[in-house]
Amino acid sequence: MNQTQLDGITKARLVGSIAKVNAGEQPYADDAAYVAFICTSAGLESLPDSAADSYAAQHAGKTIAELEQELAAAIDKAAENPAAPDLPTPTVAGIPTRVSMRQARLALLGAGKLAAVDAAIDAMPEPQKSAARIEWEYAAEVRRDNAFVAGLAPALGMTDAQVDALFVAAAAL
Repeated sequence: MNQTQLDGITKARLVGSIAKVNAGEQPYADDAAYVAFICTSAGLESLPDSAADSYAAQHAGKTIAELEQELAAAIDKAAENPAAPDLPTPTVAGIPTRVSMRQARLALLGAGKLAAVDAAIDAMPEPQKSAARIEWEYAAEVRRDNAFVAGLAPALGMTDAQVDALFVAAAAL
């Protein structure tokens, strides 16, 4: 392969890595890992020169340095706002002890309670209100035994049994 083709592969790897980071995944480790992924996905033994030519043409408008800067910015952004992975869910008496914030929000949406959370937080007195807002906006997981959950449930008109059922539903998402 010539240098233009090799640069095309590097650019394609960087573009693919940016997409992976934006989706909460790890970037490709290097060009070899990217080529191996492409070949495996396409059932090829090796990457044809025509594919490398295509990558070079597709990404001719950007330099490798520009794409490396975009990847670094995507990684920085992901580090600032990490998406919580769905957590293995330990249970106590069959009730999950924690779920990811994504799971919690989806379960609240399904129960018709998501829109009421902000109003319930706003109705709390300070400093509980500020603490609850921080939990709601920045926590990666929701723990069943958290004071935030205990304080929010009555404001949402939920009993302990309903909160337990919501955690069970969330863990299944």
